Amino acid sequence: MEILEQQNNELTDTLDERIGALKGLTIELGDEAREHNRLLDEIELDFSSADSLLKGTMQKLSVLINTGGNKHMCYLALFALGVFLFLYFVISWGS
Repeated sequence: MEILEQQNNELTDTLDERIGALKGLTIELGDEAREHNRLLDEIELDFSSADSLLKGTMQKLSVLINTGGNKHMCYLALFALGVFLFLYFVISWGS
């Protein structure tokens, strides 16, 4: 009878150790999940501010196109072409 009780105590101790390890893992997983949720919230705020900035820029560009006529659009296209050519020459000259 004592042998069975001793084996039972040993199994109980082993079970307690495993439960403790599982509890530790569960706590670590919870901490990780909270940290990831915090980072996702920060990213959401960044994207939200970038989205509102982009919408504002698009509205201003739309107003510029509607009120400025083709003259402003031509200047914008020439400016963009100039920037791309400048970048092309800088990149090709650097390599």
